[in-house]
Amino acid sequence: MRINISKLLLSLIILLNSAYILAQETSNEDVDILLLDPNLSLKYQRGEHLVYDCSGKHWVCTGSNEFKSCLESRKIAENENLPKFGCASIKKFDSEKACTDYQMKLISASMGNNFCLNPGFEFIL
Repeated sequence: MRINISKLLLSLIILLNSAYILAQETSNEDVDILLLDPNLSLKYQRGEHLVYDCSGKHWVCTGSNEFKSCLESRKIAENENLPKFGCASIKKFDSEKACTDYQMKLISASMGNNFCLNPGFEFIL
């Protein structure tokens, strides 16, 4: 009788362990591994700073280094009186999620990107 109870307990432990392992594997499948990567691309890292990439024509929530780099390149373009900017540093948010939520609103709004044009440059029509 003791042997049967021991076998039953052992079987129950194996069954519960298997169920636990299966549950862990299932929950890991729901995780998008691309969201775990700190890099969005070779050009951008994930972050809470909203930037408009004028050359790529897209919004991106990126890190502070890219945000600062965009500010600097914009100043250089203004000083050199270039007609178009490469990017526009828009805003810093409290979190990456807040940035991406706002980014989605801008994407769906289909607003113009006049902030890519240098207002100090005289365009000839």
